Amino acid sequence: MTYVVLLTLCSLGFQQLLRTAQVRRTNVLAVAAVNYMIAAVGSAVLYAFDRADAESISWVAVALGAVNGVLFATHLYIILASYRRAGVGITIAVTQCGGALAILGTWLLWDEPMTHARWAAVAMLPLAIMLMRTGPKQNPHLRITADLLLLTSFLYFACTQMIHRANQEYVLIESHTSYRISLWAGAAITSAAVALARRSRITGGDMCVGVPLGLVNAAFLVFMVLSLQNVDAVIVFPILSASTIVLNLIASRILWSERFTRRQVVGAVVATAVICLAQA
Repeated sequence: MTYVVLLTLCSLGFQQLLRTAQVRRTNVLAVAAVNYMIAAVGSAVLYAFDRADAESISWVAVALGAVNGVLFATHLYIILASYRRAGVGITIAVTQCGGALAILGTWLLWDEPMTHARWAAVAMLPLAIMLMRTGPKQNPHLRITADLLLLTSFLYFACTQMIHRANQEYVLIESHTSYRISLWAGAAITSAAVALARRSRITGGDMCVGVPLGLVNAAFLVFMVLSLQNVDAVIVFPILSASTIVLNLIASRILWSERFTRRQVVGAVVATAVICLAQA
């Protein structure tokens, strides 16, 4: 379980480092580019030590990884915007619920078994989303913007999870490394292109945040592989998703003084139940 704990801490660290970059008013476009570049280099280094995959490059895996990389990069900007409007804790909780929608998609596309628990998760999903919406005291215009950002982040996460599933369905396990490298490379190229288009310059401060983010991303992948090698997936994913919600809510309250209504807290509890049931 040590690897699962480290995996969870990497997930928490990434989200909170990202918020730190935003609060410190660093150039988030440059930070995002550095982050994904480091993650891509880290994955390539891991690939160099895993020569078993040297003859197993799949162009389907490369294509899927590249598409998901673009989604990862653009999703990051949606998440950052949502942090400002809805806060880190609620953004992460709503986003993680996208995994339940992805499970419904895998059932439709690949006949993934739908247990009673998974149907219950899908049925509870709208309730969780509605409860976690931003509070009524917020400016109506800002509230609508926050809700749209939360919904977009939720759908983005579902799409990335569906592509992960497509990779498992259509690509041999020996080629999964090429998928991961392509994913981070696609994200790095996309974020770098956006930064260049906006004429963003990478400063020392951007590097100080972007490099740790990239290292955490690369470490996340390593601990994910090690966790799945030592613990069943039905244990790893519910623990990861549920703890990501709970820990980010706690950290956001302590670090950024985010406030949550009772309705939102109940929504986060329902969201945690949704995620656990979806993995059952």
